[in-house]
Amino acid sequence: MKKSHIFISFLPFLFVAHLLSAQYDPDFELRLNCGNSGATGQFAADQYFDGERQFTSSYVTLAEPFKSIRFTKTPTTGQHTMNYSIPVENGSYTVTLHFLEIYFGVSGNGGVGSRVFDVSLEGQLVENDLDILDRVGQNVVYSPQYTANVTDGQLTIFFSASAGDPIISAIEVEGINSSDTEPPSTVPFGSFQSGNITDTTVDLSWGAASDNVGVVGYRIYQGYPSFTDLVQTLGNVTSTQIANLTPSTGYQFAVAAFDAANLEGPKSGLGVVTLDSPANGTGGYWSKTSSTVYYNSGSVGIGTTTPGTYKLAVNGHIRAKEIVVEQANWPDYVFSDEHTLPSLEEVEKHIEENGHLINIPSAGEVHLNGIEVGEMNRLLLEKIEELTLYILAQDKMNKTLKTGLSELQNEVNLLKQKP
Repeated sequence: MKKSHIFISFLPFLFVAHLLSAQYDPDFELRLNCGNSGATGQFAADQYFDGERQFTSSYVTLAEPFKSIRFTKTPTTGQHTMNYSIPVENGSYTVTLHFLEIYFGVSGNGGVGSRVFDVSLEGQLVENDLDILDRVGQNVVYSPQYTANVTDGQLTIFFSASAGDPIISAIEVEGINSSDTEPPSTVPFGSFQSGNITDTTVDLSWGAASDNVGVVGYRIYQGYPSFTDLVQTLGNVTSTQIANLTPSTGYQFAVAAFDAANLEGPKSGLGVVTLDSPANGTGGYWSKTSSTVYYNSGSVGIGTTTPGTYKLAVNGHIRAKEIVVEQANWPDYVFSDEHTLPSLEEVEKHIEENGHLINIPSAGEVHLNGIEVGEMNRLLLEKIEELTLYILAQDKMNKTLKTGLSELQNEVNLLKQKP
């Protein structure tokens, strides 16, 4: 009876203690060493997961908590998925995810493209087609940071792989001190730019914003002019790719930084127009970086569908203020000792037999094939330089003749002076 009395009197205390502990704690901290059943420093043993496998790599040079991973091969067919459900009190948290590629590339097997997966935080996609090896390379930890608002008592992190298995090395969850009331700045003026535009994708980049405490991520929006449609929530990165766009369509995007208190800075906007979809449906040909549009895969025809072996073929007139033609074999060789200058007799004979100068294409060849501007300028300069040598030779001969005539004239004058 005494035990029952103590037990009953203790229940209210436990209930009150639970109510007090249920309040949001801005100093909350949880660090998990994913894939490891033991604690490592500040990182606790792995828990709150449903990924059925763990692995510790001997291929990477980094120590724990990064060389072990949690991963999954469930379901056995289709995309492999896993998730963490971490019990926390409702509120805002800073979540840092640590990724290290511990097998592909570093083991000599596979490489870029062998492991690709998405990551969602509280139902919001935060990493789209993450390829750790492609993003940061070998033996480098990728540690994006996000802000999560929990309303159901569970912080949920969901992983879904389109290639290989999803993995995670470590997780950090920290409460947010709500005393911060200053949002981040806008990204630097003029730094929000587009690049590598195709018919369905565009790369976006921007300069880093600033914050009194620290920027933890960026959000990409659509929906001009209010930009209320959230497209992506990113970690502390300054570039991303937007996919699944419609060809030949104009889009307006905006980027805004946010901090650990989930305060968002002003939005910076940008307009983008996707390229036409090619007839064969294989994707966009042209790419755009800043103000430069380029195409490296084939030939371009303007007014013609048969550019042949030329990179650019134009069936029409071209107008330009200046054209620069690169030419490696400029005819300074004419003035070298190794160059054989044809005699005027040889030139005359070639003209009589062929109707054009040596090394110069005939009218028929030009009519059939056109002329190469760089090569023709080289040949014309070659003839001008050869002509210069002929003139110099003629000048020397004239001077010699003039000297001889002067001497003969002097002898004649002397003869006239004799009695």
